Amino acid sequence: MARVLNSVIAVAALMTMSVAASAQTAVTIAHGSNQVEITHPGLYLPRTLGWAKEEGLDVTVQTTAGSQQALQLLAAGRADFITVNPETIINARDQGVKAKIVYSMVTKYSAQIAALADGPIKTVADMKGTQIGVFSLQSGGVPFLKAVLREAGLNADTDVKMVPTGAGAPGLQALNSGTVSAIALWAGAFAVYENQGAKLRIFTSSRLSAAPGYILATTEDILATKPELVAKMGRVFAKAGLFAMANPNAAVEAYWVAYPQAKPMPMSDKAFADAKHVLEVGVRDMAVADRPDKRWGWTNPQGIEVLQAYLVENGARQTVLPGGDIFANDHVAAYNQFDAAAVQNQAKAYKP
Repeated sequence: MARVLNSVIAVAALMTMSVAASAQTAVTIAHGSNQVEITHPGLYLPRTLGWAKEEGLDVTVQTTAGSQQALQLLAAGRADFITVNPETIINARDQGVKAKIVYSMVTKYSAQIAALADGPIKTVADMKGTQIGVFSLQSGGVPFLKAVLREAGLNADTDVKMVPTGAGAPGLQALNSGTVSAIALWAGAFAVYENQGAKLRIFTSSRLSAAPGYILATTEDILATKPELVAKMGRVFAKAGLFAMANPNAAVEAYWVAYPQAKPMPMSDKAFADAKHVLEVGVRDMAVADRPDKRWGWTNPQGIEVLQAYLVENGARQTVLPGGDIFANDHVAAYNQFDAAAVQNQAKAYKP
């Protein structure tokens, strides 16, 4: 009798496990980059720390060649969400893709211009008559550079010359050698330069301070038919941002658990400090405390308006769309329905 009872219990346990497994909703996020960076905690912490599973989600992150390919996967139904720059969603309608921003991850526009801190460039106006580096002549840094130059009274077509330098070592070498007086890239790229000893003076656009720098988006169809899925995704992204801010050291360790191939070997204090610095620069621009709405995931309507005007003024777009075609804040309240103190305590106690 005991053997029969034990067998029944074992079968019941297996059935329970099977039901639990089947209850997990498969979700694919197409990331607009060829690797998952440490600066995107929403892409690795939810799975590593079990939050996705708690929400009933089985999340797969698929890397891509860039934001445009990620959008194509979303349009084809091969991804449920994408993480891309906001311009991708603004331009999506022109391509017949009805996608919307549902969560602003990086709350400040991340494009920046840097010059050497001890060099001759003290203001943007000092760049007149010089060469300025950009990742490529087709990159998003070009319209941003034009906008910042215009704010300083300069004409990008006549007052400076743009030259492609790439990022990484070639860009830093061009800056250090004086081939370019400044370089237009993004915050994370400059954090890497600082890890390599560069002392930089950073210039940004005051107009674009309210515009998001990187976002989570999905289709209008998923928004309409799977609102609970959107709410769950936003909630795990919110937890990830809070966790990384509460304990950057823990987020670095968790990133290496998720992507062990990214961990420097042999490990050193310098390597850990470098990774932490890059993370902290990324997390710094995820802050919500200085916004009109301090909830995680909220997209600033004024920021979208300013971003669209900036794209038109700099030749990147011809038309301005209604904000409702670009973003939805419908689920922001649901994103923030979690125990923030518990997440902070989890961050402080985390051990890989």
